[in-house]
Amino acid sequence: MSSLEDRLAKLERLVEAQQAIIEAKDAEIARLQARLDVLERRLGENSSNSNKPHCMAAGYERGAIGPPAAARPDNPKAAFVACTCTADGKAPLELRADTLTDP
Repeated sequence: MSSLEDRLAKLERLVEAQQAIIEAKDAEIARLQARLDVLERRLGENSSNSNKPHCMAAGYERGAIGPPAAARPDNPKAAFVACTCTADGKAPLELRADTLTDP
């Protein structure tokens, strides 16, 4: 083999190695782009477009759907609580379905 043929073979191996690196980088970029898409979507979520209760958006740690802590005989429609919110060091917060607005 001549030195020109040796050089050509070496360059062909180099191109193949670089192609493998490019393909690996393309796969990594695609994976990271998919992750970025998910994170950007989650960043744009709030209580009106996600499955998180409104109280979570208001800074409470836990929320549970259920009846109110105290019944309201003056307004039977208000008997259902959309969410009872709790957090350490905070008074419980009841978000009623009849008065619910985005925080």
